[in-house]
Amino acid sequence: MPMGATLESLRGLRTRFGPEQRSAKRLWLARAARLPLDDATSLLDYHDILMFMAAYPDDGKVLRMVQAELRRVGRTAERVFQAGRQRDIRRLSDTGIAGTVLGYSFSLDMMGWLVRRFGDGVEPAWE
Repeated sequence: MPMGATLESLRGLRTRFGPEQRSAKRLWLARAARLPLDDATSLLDYHDILMFMAAYPDDGKVLRMVQAELRRVGRTAERVFQAGRQRDIRRLSDTGIAGTVLGYSFSLDMMGWLVRRFGDGVEPAWE
């Protein structure tokens, strides 16, 4: 089954709750975990669906599945940036997805905290 159909199923289920929907979410999350995430559009859509499901999980198992998939989305985004796929990099930049670039004018205090927390993962863009 293609990722698009899987995303549509998860999108339709994300706001529905109950025993049947919980089982369906588990099934579709397991299916999604076996599919490649090979384009920026799918990554963005999937990330949005997963973030909603993380905020409103049906139970601990669904939450763990969602968190595992969010980590996979982040690893995939990191690979996109490492591969230098410029078109996808532009689409994923400033989205807040783990592994992507965020450009923002942070205060000096916030930059200090970011550097302490993330070390070499923070790179100031001086003009």
